[in-house]
Amino acid sequence: MAVSLWRSRLTSLIHRQVASATSRQFSQRGLNESMDADEKRVTVTRRRDSFAVESDEVKDKRLFMQMVEKFKAANPNRRGHIEFIEVALKHVEEFQVHADMSVYKALFDLFPRDKLRPKNLTQAAFVHFPRHQDCALHILKKMSEHRLIPDQEFRLMILDIFGPETHVFKLYCRMMYWMPKFSNASPYRLPKRLPRDAKELALLGIQRITGVDRATEIEVFEARELTESLDKTWIVSGQSWKQRELLLEESGKNPLKIEGPFTLWMKPRAIQYFTLIGEPRIKPEVCIETDDVSNLKLRLFGEKEEPTKDITNLPSVHEQLDGTVFACCATGTSSRDSLLSWLRFLQRRNPVLERLPTVFKLRAPSEALVNVDMPNKSEQADAWAEESAQSQ
Repeated sequence: MAVSLWRSRLTSLIHRQVASATSRQFSQRGLNESMDADEKRVTVTRRRDSFAVESDEVKDKRLFMQMVEKFKAANPNRRGHIEFIEVALKHVEEFQVHADMSVYKALFDLFPRDKLRPKNLTQAAFVHFPRHQDCALHILKKMSEHRLIPDQEFRLMILDIFGPETHVFKLYCRMMYWMPKFSNASPYRLPKRLPRDAKELALLGIQRITGVDRATEIEVFEARELTESLDKTWIVSGQSWKQRELLLEESGKNPLKIEGPFTLWMKPRAIQYFTLIGEPRIKPEVCIETDDVSNLKLRLFGEKEEPTKDITNLPSVHEQLDGTVFACCATGTSSRDSLLSWLRFLQRRNPVLERLPTVFKLRAPSEALVNVDMPNKSEQADAWAEESAQSQ
């Protein structure tokens, strides 16, 4: 009896000791996890604060690289480099370094060497250091968004840090296969650095639009040359000799229309352009009875087919199904007065425009939409008639 009582007391004592040790272990683990979470939160906050620049400082590449070097000097063992890279990627557009290859190389150089390389295929199959690989993938995806093609030096950095059997190197191989193909796919290539001046950007855009006709002449006008103009701005106009010939064939039965604005995107920037357009031209259809076998010619016996008497001219590139384009332009303000000045400049080389009625068919700009009352058909017709009389 005494032995069984002693055993029960010993068993209960052991259970209490195990429960106490387990509770201390779980409490210590929870404390460590909370401390790690707080430390991580503080680390991310510090990384964000490192990119908080005062208003009097210029956000450029020099300041961005200075922050990267400052992080290297303060962290010789690269502690918190993942958080720093992720925060830095969010500020590349703000510092205007999103299209600079050297900046991405500097961020990629923050990864430690030899530590992240898988030692065997098993480690590679189970994604060795997954968070580091995800961070490196973010760098490559950011480069892909800004159309930056990695070079040979970037390839050596990936092999040195992560090795060939990782998702980072596989994404690099896919980028090197597809991006050179897509970068050379367009026959109308844009320069790597677009001009900042709005007039030069509009000149580049009109050249891109009118590139289908090599005979197009691009002219730049200044509205201040016209004494009756109210909007003193620049006008970039494009017109070819073929379009002038098509204008001479207009009878004036249907009014010409100035339509727009239309948006042309060139990389991250856009311009608004307008077109002078007329009614579509109906070409006579050549009717050929393909099922008629009553008058077949046999070339084997020297018989020749008689030429057809139905003759028609092929339509030019300016004669589209929805209308005939006579000219296009881009102005500094995209206002109605600037378009009226453009029409007066066109009358210098196209005197026929002085007798052709022209109406404005303008859309509200997408950036500043306002609510207006739609006029009825009679009021709209009167307004168009008044605009046509003023243009004449």
